This record gives sequence, C-alpha cells and structure tokens, in this order.
Amino acid sequence: MSFDSAIEKQRHHQSLLNYQSTTTTPKLRTALAVEKHALEIYTHNIFLDIQKDLYKSVFYCVQESVVIEDENFDDFYRNSLPSHCPNIRYKVVFSRMGDRICISCSCKLFVQEGLLCRHMFFILNMKEYHEIPSNFILRRRGKDIIADGLLRKKYSYPHKGSKNECLIQDAYAILRLSINKIGNNEDELAKYIKQI
Repeated sequence: MSFDSAIEKQRHHQSLLNYQSTTTTPKLRTALAVEKHALEIYTHNIFLDIQKDLYKSVFYCVQESVVIEDENFDDFYRNSLPSHCPNIRYKVVFSRMGDRICISCSCKLFVQEGLLCRHMFFILNMKEYHEIPSNFILRRRGKDIIADGLLRKKYSYPHKGSKNECLIQDAYAILRLSINKIGNNEDELAKYIKQI
C-alpha cells in the first residue's frame, strides 16, 4: 500500500507538470526563432534551462576566430569562443553536408546532459537557423515522452480491479491527454466538447 501511495503521488505530480507544460507559456527572453522552437518541443523545466544558455549565447558569446578546414563539406568551421573566464576558450566545430548538420563543442554539455550549450546556440544563430536541428532533440527531453498507458491510476496491480474499472481508468487517461494537447486552443477545445 505504501508503494502504491508513493507511485500515486509521483503520477499526480507528473500530471500537474504535464498540464503546466501544455497549458502555460513561459516568457521569452530573446527574439530568436530558436527560442520559440525550443518552447514548442521541450517541457517547461528543460526549456528554462535551455533559455539560460540561449540568453547567454546572445549577450556573452563572442567569436574569436574561424578556420575553414574541409572543402568537401558545404560548411565546416572550427570556431573559438571565449568563456566568462578569461583564460578558457571553447572550440565549436560546425559542419554541414546537404541537410545533415553536425555541431560539437569542447564544453561537452550536449554529451553530458543532452542539451545544446550557449556556444552551439551562438553558432546556430550566426548561421541563421530558426529551429534546433532534429538530431539534437532528444526524445527524453520532449513534452510528449509519457506514453498514454502509463498515466492509468492503478497500473501496478491491474488484477485487483475489474476489467470494467481498468477500461474506465484508460478512458480517463485518454481524455486527460486529449484535453492537455488542445487546452491552449479555444476553438479546438470547443469542437472537442461538442463532439463528446
């Protein structure tokens, strides 16, 4: 019973966070299209972390040098960016071959946490990208990571309830997810209510 209670608390907290991510919008700090794109795809907590680096990429990053290294790529740059510490420089490697984009930074934030760093955002902004490249969007950081069936209330011991009770819980989970997805759009919500 203690386990079920603890899981129920986690589910409730997760539902509140999901609802917050789908129905509210944090304030944007820059005019970058990349920031708007990040707001659409990431949860609030992840977006707020990314927003800090986006802001710092605009106001704290400066390009020191650019070296074009490989003529086989459409673009291949090795950039040197100073950090907030005067003796540290970060090297950002950007390459593009057709639609494929590769960016790496010596600060290794993407490798460690799966989030683009301010240095990578600086290069994306410099290259006039309006969206985060899809190969840098990790599914575990997105808004739609929780599968529908995981939001059922008593999925740990489904044999305790009747089949009818399990179906009712599934219906509630589907209804809650549907409302969360269209909660910001008044017209879609009105249509949905009318259909029900």
